[in-house]
Amino acid sequence: MATDWLALCRGASEDVRAAIAELPTRAEREPVVAHGEGGDDTTAIDAAAERAILARFEGVDATIVSEEVGRLGSGSTHVVID
Repeated sequence: MATDWLALCRGASEDVRAAIAELPTRAEREPVVAHGEGGDDTTAIDAAAERAILARFEGVDATIVSEEVGRLGSGSTHVVID
């Protein structure tokens, strides 16, 4: 079965909107909660968006590249850049 990439990306976008809506203030969004794969700071809002995107793409035949987690997956044809 072919992946409907447009629907998948639209769904991920909606998931991110919902995740960041749960962090309505700067005080909730800006704390550094981790360090990304490249050593940069990962804020609470970065982490929330990342979780939403990774959950949406779970099980999809793709490689995901993100500043927070680095490279995930082993999709042979598709690469998703966060």
